[in-house]
Amino acid sequence: MSCNCGCNARYCNTCGNYYQASGCPICAKASLVLAGKYGVGNERKRNLGSQYNAVQNEVNRRLGIAKRYPV
Repeated sequence: MSCNCGCNARYCNTCGNYYQASGCPICAKASLVLAGKYGVGNERKRNLGSQYNAVQNEVNRRLGIAKRYPV
């Protein structure tokens, strides 16, 4: 599935985000968060920057946590 705007972005069926590269960066970063590579709390927010909400939503989905952040 591609983005509706015609930019050729692909849709990730796992996390529901669009991406441009060969793999979904949100899913990849979520795996790294779960491995502890981005820190915790404010350190994680700072390291993920503008992608924090999308990545945290994917982490929460994997852990079965219902809380969602606006993206």
